[in-house]
Amino acid sequence: MIHHYTTIENLALILESQRIRFTRMDLVDDVKEVDGLVEGLSKITFISCWTKDEEENIALWKMYTDNMRGVKISFQDIPFKMHIIRPGKYANGAFTNDSDCESYLPKEELFSDTHFVIPLFDTLATEKTMQRFFKDVEYVEDYKHIYSGLIRHETKNDRYDLNRFFEIGKYKSSKWAFQKESRFTLYCYPLLPLKHPSINGSPYRQFGLAKDYPYHPEYPEYRDLKFREYFDVPLDSKSINNIQITLGPNTTKADSIIVESLLQHFTSNGKVTSSNLQGEIRFKR
Repeated sequence: MIHHYTTIENLALILESQRIRFTRMDLVDDVKEVDGLVEGLSKITFISCWTKDEEENIALWKMYTDNMRGVKISFQDIPFKMHIIRPGKYANGAFTNDSDCESYLPKEELFSDTHFVIPLFDTLATEKTMQRFFKDVEYVEDYKHIYSGLIRHETKNDRYDLNRFFEIGKYKSSKWAFQKESRFTLYCYPLLPLKHPSINGSPYRQFGLAKDYPYHPEYPEYRDLKFREYFDVPLDSKSINNIQITLGPNTTKADSIIVESLLQHFTSNGKVTSSNLQGEIRFKR
């Protein structure tokens, strides 16, 4: 199973919208996490943070809930809705291969006139390709050195070799090892408007140049890019209907009533349990 610690308010928003929010990498709680990366790379990487650790984590309760009055959301597997992307050309000159692909975003959110998102998956996705989307965080001392070496700059033609691109978002400082984090990652490239002088009305040029600009903060076009701050990804209805909720160790009877009411309204088989830590922590008034 995978688990996400959050507030009761966020649980309500997740159930009502049936989506989970991915936050841009340079806006997550670890301010230093982007060290070693080209600025644009941290602005196109979006993260949703989870843990596979079954044991309740006091630090996560403390950090991500309201004085341990929040919830731990649990799903059996990857909870997002899979969409089939048919072969063809799309809004911004993007295209897929000759066979069907799969995506955790519908095509209108995957390819638009303002952005495009990766990864896409072959319909026979292997465990290795799925790790592009869901990866266990590795906690290391010198993650900055790793990040600075992920992408090689070819000075001859001023291009970047992206052969280890999907490792972006995989590393954190050892100081954060207590989180035992696994995370989902998406990579969203912003597009310059078609009317921009560098694009000159060509959707193919719009799409082709988008993959270069995030690596070049010195380019004038970089200043014109509109980097979004979050992405809300649709959940699968089966996952929502079978959601499991653990109440925080400091939740009240009223909190419990609210959570149970939310599950009754938005799910068909959602379950609530009490924290194993209840009665073991003395809370300050």
